[in-house]
Amino acid sequence: MKVNQKTISYLIPIAFIHLILVAFVVSIKILKPFQIPLIANYTLNFLIESTYLIVIIYLSYVLTYLNEKRFITIVFQIYAATGLLSFIRNLLVEPSINEAYFFISFILLIVVICFIIQLFKIKNPVIAPYFKLLALTMLFSTLFSVIGPILMVMHYVGRSVLIYIKVSDLLPPGIIILILYKTSIYLTGQ
Repeated sequence: MKVNQKTISYLIPIAFIHLILVAFVVSIKILKPFQIPLIANYTLNFLIESTYLIVIIYLSYVLTYLNEKRFITIVFQIYAATGLLSFIRNLLVEPSINEAYFFISFILLIVVICFIIQLFKIKNPVIAPYFKLLALTMLFSTLFSVIGPILMVMHYVGRSVLIYIKVSDLLPPGIIILILYKTSIYLTGQ
């Protein structure tokens, strides 16, 4: 995939579609009584994952184009692959309390942490601050999604706090749109 204005002009709407889909799912989770049919749920999850993976893979191409370290782009690709595996796992295996499910979830968490660390190592002065902002929002979103339900089960927080945790899922897609926009500006200046 080429890194140029034309491809970014296609990717920004895809990123916006991803953000809108995530916002829709977050609003459904907040309005708990509203349930969507199973096929619609699978379709939504497929669209969310596919739009996200397309953008993440493109960002790895952007980093290659900007001559970032090869290891950073490899971690981007591993992150995309584990995102795909996570999606397939969620389709095929019902979340349950068993060792295999927790082991896979633990591996996915390790990959996300490695991904976040690599985001901080990006050097390009034009887009590095936005990747660091993405890393911070992903870190907080991941921590909230892991710790929030545990605190709720332990009765330390109420349902209203979980609403904020779900809304934090909207931050990374918004930052990704900003990264694409800044990359577009950067490419225009070259």
